[in-house]
Amino acid sequence: MRGERSRTLVLLDAECPESAEQIAEDGTVVYWSAVRAPHGSFSLQTIVEQSSESLREDYVNWCGDLSQAPVGKRSLAGALSRRLLGGGSFWWMTIISVRSPVSSLAVVDVLRLRALETFYVSGAYRRLCYLGANTRLGNVLRTWCHSLGHEFIWRPTPTAAPEMPRIKRPRLNRLPHPLQALLQLAYFVRRRHLAKRRNGRRRPRPLADAELAVVTYFPNIDMAEWRQGRFRSHYWGPLHELIEDLGFKVNWTWLHHDASQLDYRGTVAFRDTLNQQSAATGQRYLMLEDGLTVRGVIWAIWTFLCLSLTSLRVEHLRDRFRFPGGTLNFFEILKDEWYSSLRGAAAMSACLHAAAFRNTVDELPATTSRVMYPWENLGWEHSLLCAWKRERQAPALAAVHTPGCTAAMYLTGIRGPELAGQPQDRVLPDRLVAFGRPAAETLREWGWPAQIVTEAEALRYMQFAGKYDVERRDVPKASRHLLLVTAMRAETEFQLGLLSAASRGGGLAAYEKVTIKPHPFCAVDDLVSALTFSRPVVIDQRPLDVLFGESDVVFAGNSTSAGIEAAWVGLPLILTASIGLNLNPLKGIAGVSFVATVEALVEQLHRPLRIRLAPDTFLLDRNLPRWRALLTQPLTAIN
Repeated sequence: MRGERSRTLVLLDAECPESAEQIAEDGTVVYWSAVRAPHGSFSLQTIVEQSSESLREDYVNWCGDLSQAPVGKRSLAGALSRRLLGGGSFWWMTIISVRSPVSSLAVVDVLRLRALETFYVSGAYRRLCYLGANTRLGNVLRTWCHSLGHEFIWRPTPTAAPEMPRIKRPRLNRLPHPLQALLQLAYFVRRRHLAKRRNGRRRPRPLADAELAVVTYFPNIDMAEWRQGRFRSHYWGPLHELIEDLGFKVNWTWLHHDASQLDYRGTVAFRDTLNQQSAATGQRYLMLEDGLTVRGVIWAIWTFLCLSLTSLRVEHLRDRFRFPGGTLNFFEILKDEWYSSLRGAAAMSACLHAAAFRNTVDELPATTSRVMYPWENLGWEHSLLCAWKRERQAPALAAVHTPGCTAAMYLTGIRGPELAGQPQDRVLPDRLVAFGRPAAETLREWGWPAQIVTEAEALRYMQFAGKYDVERRDVPKASRHLLLVTAMRAETEFQLGLLSAASRGGGLAAYEKVTIKPHPFCAVDDLVSALTFSRPVVIDQRPLDVLFGESDVVFAGNSTSAGIEAAWVGLPLILTASIGLNLNPLKGIAGVSFVATVEALVEQLHRPLRIRLAPDTFLLDRNLPRWRALLTQPLTAIN
């Protein structure tokens, strides 16, 4: 009987009446989402963390194979090719192809399933018992066990209060996908109307003789400069001064994201104010929606309908949602991403972006010698590149957006077959510009073509030039100042909850106050007000380099790059564990650990550690010689 029990795997994702020890009597216990497992049990979160590199490679390879799956006489990527992209494929704009666990939380579950399948098969288990309330997960596991001829037991018990917060699906995401697409269309058209007309003025047009085009996120701007009526983006830093020094005229295109700094109406008003000075500044500012003409909207809707029809022809590909050599089909986990990308909100958004970029690029003057944008391997970047390369020979420069791209689980790897040279294959920038040697080496290791990867000064981090280890000082025994830097919403809830609980456990005994620097796209006021802390907490929007000088210890969110910046200046650093996949750029560096429990946080608050970075992590030179060359010299002349 004991031998039979040893061949049973119990997957625990629920609050159940038995203790962990009692469950273990029925077999091996594996926790679905908890980062800690009792002695003798296992955590899938930990297994995914330990096997991140191989799991990333599995996902990238599977995704590449799926793009080449036959659909009639063409591949899937070919079947999704459309004239709106100049013959390019909308496959590279699907949520599944983008491969980002930030854009798709279901990617986390897929990798957990891959880890579970490997664990189950290698352990020669013959029975799977699932304790949880996740209907999709339960159905996937039941179908898998039936295909193996193994016994499956499902106890739909109430979901536990998780160690890591669960991401709730917005109610709108529960609507039928075509209806979600209509709502996305209405949202985009409304923004287009706001951008086009304000106080009776028509939408602005690009400068007729500009040499440079820059597409960038907005806001995350220097608010002191904003109050003076000037635009300075934190994403591009000293590039603004370099452009002025070179005497370039520039057409900027803003991709607005809701943020506490400026809402959409305020952004449109700021754009109009700046454009009144265009004759003097040589700068013109456009919203992405400015490029969305009535004809473009009609074209986007037609393309969306074509994609929707194609989605009916690819239903047979559901059987290909298995990793190579695997038998577990995870289509149900990625079902929303699949249908949203082919006939839902993501598909409509992709079509609208393609139409807007096509018209924006068409309107740029022939004098435009470069286009630049922040690189995160997202779908909108593909539509921009397709529009750009359809008509123009001038180079496209992609500036790596964040050190997070060097984390092993960011899934931005590339496969050789994706670059076969056909019109429907992935379009790449002419230069992929990394911010230092380690980042450039990682991109090449992941398969990005060596000839396009180059290094240039880290524009976003230039404020740290000459500040390597500048804040390395003894940590006071009392009256410390803690700087907490947040990331996105779910991470921030987890991080603040940890600190609140740690403060009740005496974790802040040596601290005088806590300063919170929120992510520009995630306000924290409501989260802070809902929690209690044993020390005063203030929210401060000032730049990090200023706040670092007033802090003794930094507590950073997992996916924010603030941790690597704190390590650069020499401050003791505490890092939050991931609530899904570890995207931290410091992952894998000696001495780096991530706190997931109150006890671990209390320990590190008492004895915070420093992380030693290599001096060439960032390429910092205020004269920007490499960026100057990228903007002025033929790319063939640049090493």
